[in-house]
Amino acid sequence: MKASKIEKLTRHYDRYFCQSDCVVLHPDDDKIHIDAMLYPPTQRYNFWKLATVGASDYALNGKNSLGNRNEYMMFIDPAVDMNDREEAKKYYNLLDATARYAIENNVFISYGHSLEFSDGSQDGLAGVFLELPQAIEDTGILRCKLSLFETAICLQVIPLDRQALNKLLEVGNEEFSYIYAYPDDGGEEHWLSKI
Repeated sequence: MKASKIEKLTRHYDRYFCQSDCVVLHPDDDKIHIDAMLYPPTQRYNFWKLATVGASDYALNGKNSLGNRNEYMMFIDPAVDMNDREEAKKYYNLLDATARYAIENNVFISYGHSLEFSDGSQDGLAGVFLELPQAIEDTGILRCKLSLFETAICLQVIPLDRQALNKLLEVGNEEFSYIYAYPDDGGEEHWLSKI
């Protein structure tokens, strides 16, 4: 990714996360180079924020009303020790696997889509669900203008264990978003909803 685009993404994340104290995580493999920025919990957003930098370099095969260049972010429980290198690597690998899936399989993914990791390569997690980043108050977080013709769509990656994935398959993507990620009417709350 060009330095000017990295700078725009960094300013975008800094602005919407309301902080500028991130640490950059680099991949072990440079075949598809996607870095991540790790932001610590704050009083305003009391959870870790891990966001990709570089996934939007790869246009996805397809398009919807949002666009076909994605960046991905994950919000992580503040109780998780992300200062522990191995713990941070586990979450980075999951975020990276999500970004690489679309690129390596030449497919389009966007909000409401889910991925299943049937090979068990993601430390016991069964898959992920892609959502709009509703935990961030300002909806401007969704789009980052990188250049005249390129806009990155910033999607939230929600890790799923087997039980959550089965629930998703049972009720469908839209209903799952309402009952699990951001429940409206007394559904079982995801930890993000409790903060």
